[in-house]
Amino acid sequence: MSQLAHRQELIAYWDIQLGSRVLEIGCGQGDTTVALADAVGEDGSVVALDPGSPDYGSPETLAQSQAHILSTPLGARITFHFISPILYLSTYTGP
Repeated sequence: MSQLAHRQELIAYWDIQLGSRVLEIGCGQGDTTVALADAVGEDGSVVALDPGSPDYGSPETLAQSQAHILSTPLGARITFHFISPILYLSTYTGP
């Protein structure tokens, strides 16, 4: 099974609906983030967290990969944060 097919199977199992708001913890370079952004549709959103350093990774860093994703049509549905999930959740003030 390809990595993309595996991600799509997980999303189907999780029953993510159009318009959903999704929190992804440990997004890395954003491979699953892209699949989640597609699943939530135009009215949905994905908040993707990673505690790693933006300059981590090779041949592309986390920051480079995420910047590329944000420049695509799905990018408008995604917000990336380089932050500990515990810190993010302890300061979250949204709905």
